[in-house]
Amino acid sequence: MKAVEHLLPNLEGYEIIEKLGCGAQGVSYKLKSNGDERLFVLKMIECRDVTHGELIFEELLRLRDVKHAYVPTILEAFMSMDNGNSAVYLSVIRPYITALSMKEVLQKHFQKKSIERSLVYHAFGCVLDVLIHLKSCGYSHMNLHPNNVFISNNKAFVTDAWCPTLVSYARGMDFCDLCKCKLAFGV
Repeated sequence: MKAVEHLLPNLEGYEIIEKLGCGAQGVSYKLKSNGDERLFVLKMIECRDVTHGELIFEELLRLRDVKHAYVPTILEAFMSMDNGNSAVYLSVIRPYITALSMKEVLQKHFQKKSIERSLVYHAFGCVLDVLIHLKSCGYSHMNLHPNNVFISNNKAFVTDAWCPTLVSYARGMDFCDLCKCKLAFGV
């Protein structure tokens, strides 16, 4: 995969399995450990510049100390530069969650036109517990949507609980630029 060639020195011990998807902040890939074949997620976040990347990196290191049963731990974080397009990337590796996303679960239940009450209670209870814990640690999750919640065995795991600098950032522009852009186009 050409898009991740510049990361290969940092990914010794991992094999890239597949591209999982793209979001406003970056691209995610599924990794497999060469040693024990465990699965991980690599989130590659494109930064405005090195200074922006370093700021996010420092915040992520602080966020890494926030531990919760329903939030996958950040295992590794590193910065890289793709000389091909002169882009700076902050990359994060976390465990892969083998479960359906809330979006997939809801789509499946909507087709049946019913949803188990216990599933709703457990999933939203877990998500609420994560949000309360993040708030008590001085963080918030402003990117919470069904693709960032994974449901397995009456538990819901929340991913992409990021630091404030990254939350307000969309690739290529920051939150203020995005608001100006929306106002200019009447969105």
